[in-house]
Amino acid sequence: MDGLYPIQICIWNKPDSSHDQITGHAWGSCPRRHIECCLGAARRTAAARRGLQLALALEAAQTAVSTCTAKGDKVVAAIVDSAGVLRVLVSADGVGANSVETSTKKAFTANAFKTTTPDLVEKTKTDKALEAKLDADSSLRARPGGLPIMVGNEVIGAIGVGGTPTRNGIAGGLGDEPCAKAGLDKIEDRLRGRP
Repeated sequence: MDGLYPIQICIWNKPDSSHDQITGHAWGSCPRRHIECCLGAARRTAAARRGLQLALALEAAQTAVSTCTAKGDKVVAAIVDSAGVLRVLVSADGVGANSVETSTKKAFTANAFKTTTPDLVEKTKTDKALEAKLDADSSLRARPGGLPIMVGNEVIGAIGVGGTPTRNGIAGGLGDEPCAKAGLDKIEDRLRGRP
């Protein structure tokens, strides 16, 4: 499982609950007497939520930021796991606060829809229900710069880049996408063939 991490979560209802009443508690706070329950819950949830190991996520995000910085753009790169949980956020010096939010929302959107954010932009041109759904949810941002992270056919998370300015009539998000792609290209060989 190089390059991937399983997330272990133990969930239980109350201190006096039976082992089959599992609902929601963090692994680190699992009571000793429920350790078997916790291990069982961890085994059940580990496969359900996946993402990049921290070192790979950081490398991809740093590459995305440095690629845009080399072109004179100050950006932020965010990486989320398959559950949409933020794993890494890397920011160039002097970037605006809006770019932090935009990059995270792009990553979340690419992960949630299991596609690139440019593909979503295209789909909204003919699918008004999708457009309405995207507009109604403030956690989503369907603008270029969000790409799913794939292992085979499985989406294990996403990268989002935000911050390139509109230049010469070209929307800023169009400058974000090549940087996000550069980040994923940097780690692609270490993801290939992983289950």
